[in-house]
Amino acid sequence: DEWRVFFEQFAGKQVTVVTVALDNAELLSALVQRRVYMEQLRLHLPDNVDMDDEDDVMRQAEKLISEQSSRKRGCLEIIFDTMCGPVLRWFGFFLPAKVLLDRIYLWTE
Repeated sequence: DEWRVFFEQFAGKQVTVVTVALDNAELLSALVQRRVYMEQLRLHLPDNVDMDDEDDVMRQAEKLISEQSSRKRGCLEIIFDTMCGPVLRWFGFFLPAKVLLDRIYLWTE
């Protein structure tokens, strides 16, 4: 009730966003991390995917994952993935779509 009374004084003055100054470094870090993973996933998906439509993103990502799992890998890709892949993935580079989806939902919840 106290907050309602406070904000009623701004009624009709087009206040659209309110933030509260808290120690929210953990929340901001999670939002940034989620945005980074969403951007990486967007680079894997077709250009026409609406990243704001969660169902469309999931549909396209699942399609991409099934295509990637059924595709045969070449000799150089296998060597690169074995030698350099683990180190690069440790730093968040060249993550597969499945891992990106898992991390997005980890940071969302």
